[in-house]
Amino acid sequence: MTDFAQKTIDGFNCEFTDEWGTTSVMIQKGRFCSSLDFAEMHGEILDDFNGTAIPVSSHSLARIQRWADSLGY
Repeated sequence: MTDFAQKTIDGFNCEFTDEWGTTSVMIQKGRFCSSLDFAEMHGEILDDFNGTAIPVSSHSLARIQRWADSLGY
C-alpha cells in the first residue's frame, strides 16, 4: 500500500510518500529537485541535468520537516 501527499510550502512543491513503511519526501521547484534529507544536509536542491543548485532556507526546511513529520516521516 502507498500513501501519498503533496503540498506547496514557501514556493517549493513537496511530495510525501509512504510505501510499505518506507517514507520519503521530495522537494521540487522548477527543474530543481532533491530529497528532504539531501536538502537538509546541503541547504540546496539540485538540477540533475546540469548540476546547478538553488538554496532552500533553514526556515523553509523546518516548515517542510514539520509537515512531513505530521504525516509520519
